[in-house]
Amino acid sequence: MPAKDGLPDGMSAEGKDPAALRTHGWSLFQLVWENVSAHRFKPLWYTWCTDAEMFDPQTPVDCTGSRARDLDQDSRMRGLQVRSGNTSAYPSLPLLPNVISGVYISPSLAKYIQGLPASFKPPIPVPSGETYSDIGDALYSALLKNNVQALPQGPSDEVVIKVAWAEVPCPNSPNSPPPSIPAWDGTLPSGPPAHLDPSTFPKVYIDPQSLARKQCKPDPNVKVPDGQHAFKRDDFFWFQKISNDQFTSIPGLNPQPGSYLMLVAMHIITHEQKDWVWATYWLSTPTDTGHRAGKPAALQSGKGAPFAMDISVSEEKPIYNPFLEGKQEGFEQGNCMRCHRAASVFRSPDNGKLICNVPSNDAEPGPGLKPGVVQTSFLWTLARRATNFCAGSN
Repeated sequence: MPAKDGLPDGMSAEGKDPAALRTHGWSLFQLVWENVSAHRFKPLWYTWCTDAEMFDPQTPVDCTGSRARDLDQDSRMRGLQVRSGNTSAYPSLPLLPNVISGVYISPSLAKYIQGLPASFKPPIPVPSGETYSDIGDALYSALLKNNVQALPQGPSDEVVIKVAWAEVPCPNSPNSPPPSIPAWDGTLPSGPPAHLDPSTFPKVYIDPQSLARKQCKPDPNVKVPDGQHAFKRDDFFWFQKISNDQFTSIPGLNPQPGSYLMLVAMHIITHEQKDWVWATYWLSTPTDTGHRAGKPAALQSGKGAPFAMDISVSEEKPIYNPFLEGKQEGFEQGNCMRCHRAASVFRSPDNGKLICNVPSNDAEPGPGLKPGVVQTSFLWTLARRATNFCAGSN
């Protein structure tokens, strides 16, 4: 993964060399998409643990290994979230509709999390078999009591990846619409509402017959519109719903057996610097040449071909993913660091409950943290999974 001796040559924390930054962003993309299976294409992150597997005591998984597993295993499904609007858990956080997301944790980060309590004095005992979520209250209580304001920085090869999927139903009847997924063309809204809605993005059409597999029998009458290029299923990264019980733990999601979920967006963040390096990728149209700049030849074809990219090592430069942040207020001024620097926990002044901050995508550059909080190394995963509750304000 990323170099352990800091940022690569030509990159600076001020981001003074945009070309070097973009080269590094595409290198990260290529690394985590390496083929790790001799039998079928599986990106490197496919072997990592979901945050649900890492933190949930009900799913005992060794998160420090790297064995390939099918994404449609029950334990993997439990790590997905439907981005379908405000929820009771996150009442102030606007979420995109119809985007299914999941977080994956590299073995290095998993080892850091599992060993985290031993990093503090006095030590906090962790009974055998318990996970980070079990000790969250005790850990943060001790940190707050001792006025510790931030978790220690982990190793520089830590990586967190967030991926987002879009559902593609099997076109199994003559009335089925031609299968497609959205791709952003880079166009920003010209007036209010200043939102990006993936449902309005240009469509990328998929050859219906290429979806034939197991419980999907495409109807021969379903055709790609005249004049439109027909991509194949395997031009994208996908998995297929086969049984009815795979998605029972995901509220609001009930795709029919045979439907596909196809990757439309992802974040890659690496701990090469204290505030992390932030890179984001999404399906784009070929006309969005600016966000495709610097893509190496190896990614000009195959599953990497449809993706565009942006990267930042500073909280000054706006950076966002149209599928993940596009519908939030102020997305066009948003920056990953400004939101993630607020990832922290504190004790509620009303009831004493340990809670975490609510992110603000359009926050101004600056510290942004109040006294009496513990910053969770820019990771909302650590704050949310440890407290199982996320409310409050910045």
